[in-house]
Amino acid sequence: MPVKISSGTLFGIEALGVEVEIDLSRGLPAFSVVGLPDRALQEARERVRSALVNSDLPYPRRRITINLAPGDQRKEGPQFDLPIAVGLLAAQDMIDPANLKDSFIVGELALSGEVRPVRGIIPLLELALELGSKQFIFPAGCKSQIPDAGSIKFIPVTSLSQALEILQNGKEIPDWRPTFKYSDFLENEKISSGDRESGTRNRETLAGNYKGIRLENIKGQQRAKRVLEIVAAGQHNLLLIGPPGSGKTMLARALAGLLPPLKPEEAREVAVIASAAGINDWMEGGGIKRPWRDPHHSISMVGLIGGGKTLTPGEVTLAHQGVLFLDELLEFQRNVLENLRQPLEEGYINIVRQSYNVRLLADFLLVAAMNPCPCGNFGRLDKECKCSHYRIADYRGRLSGPLLDRIDIHLEISALDAEQIVFPRKKGPTTAQVHQRVLKARKIQQERNGGIWNSALDFQQLEDICRLSQKEKHFLARAFNKLGLSARAYDKILRVARTIADLDCSEELNADHLAEAIIFRNLDRS
Repeated sequence: MPVKISSGTLFGIEALGVEVEIDLSRGLPAFSVVGLPDRALQEARERVRSALVNSDLPYPRRRITINLAPGDQRKEGPQFDLPIAVGLLAAQDMIDPANLKDSFIVGELALSGEVRPVRGIIPLLELALELGSKQFIFPAGCKSQIPDAGSIKFIPVTSLSQALEILQNGKEIPDWRPTFKYSDFLENEKISSGDRESGTRNRETLAGNYKGIRLENIKGQQRAKRVLEIVAAGQHNLLLIGPPGSGKTMLARALAGLLPPLKPEEAREVAVIASAAGINDWMEGGGIKRPWRDPHHSISMVGLIGGGKTLTPGEVTLAHQGVLFLDELLEFQRNVLENLRQPLEEGYINIVRQSYNVRLLADFLLVAAMNPCPCGNFGRLDKECKCSHYRIADYRGRLSGPLLDRIDIHLEISALDAEQIVFPRKKGPTTAQVHQRVLKARKIQQERNGGIWNSALDFQQLEDICRLSQKEKHFLARAFNKLGLSARAYDKILRVARTIADLDCSEELNADHLAEAIIFRNLDRS
């Protein structure tokens, strides 16, 4: 009678249940895998045979049929090696099939019988919990990625022989539990407004361990640093415009230290995506860090949004709950950039292909950088720009209006001269200080907006929250007429002004908030 073992396969960032059926029958020795296996699965025969032989375990000289059910779903990956090998041992009466009934097994086998780590261990664990499995047998090399979830028994194994011993004799292994829980990643927003000493401790706790680029280490660019604070506080998309060497990339990387810690559900989403994609650096210092993705401008459409013959998450999904940085924005193919519209608007991407229709998470903060002209010298005093006005207009025209509409802040920055570099006049606030202010502003938004950031408010919510007096309305009208701002800039200015007011802990919008927000709409001016 066939032996049945529960396992799973990856489909994008999701794990789908697969029942591995192993049957031994009379006939010439053969090894057949059916159920739409990929190339890695078709090669499982040699890995499993060598692992059994090199572990001094019997390999059946009979006709072996492996069925992966359901038969209409493509299966991929080497994680079926261990369940197939265990099933062959059970089919030879070396393991009681009853011991496999409530087990979920995944693992790749080396030729020596060693169990190697597999991609997607977290979605596979969540699948095991969903199926009601009582024990999860997985590669010991994946222990650092496993979250403590549910009451399932975790059995990490290093070799096929160890797995056999546990399943064969019911050997008790040391009680192993994961080292972290998603509930550990709580956003600490309890800010002490009157206690300077407590505030200092909070800043040290929240931002003291940040190892990236700090604001205090960036010379000059005070307005750009202020913009980073607004971007982090209101989750606003940002476009930096400046010549080469002006520090656009450094400023973008400094943003990572200003963003708040992940909440438990956000941490789970980041962990699932990173695990499914085989990214191993998503844990840092015992915590889950926000993703930072900076693809090269030669990236393809599939590389950016995902898809392909075998569904693969793209950069927009890998940047979920983090930052997607697009350097040299106008060097990207225009048809590739246009696919950013849906994720920037909705927070997910729908991918429809002939063989599948799937929705992937893609809620990220977009930070883009571009040169002011093809040569990069437009507006510089120390170098001459050789680009004609027509060429500059054509260059900037590569960025479509609909995509520009989804970017809240446009900021032009200039390169520092030698005196500013050697004798910096003012350092400005530190990363820890700005991080503290960002947390305060985000707490205000959560309580007022019901958990929605200012950048994501619909127009009616924005109108209700940003009620302007007649004085502010007249000021805004004069600014639009004088600067030639387009109509699409109106709601963006209100969103950014609302965030600026939140950073000032002000309930009302005033002319100062609006004036500062207007400064950051450079590309909308006539």
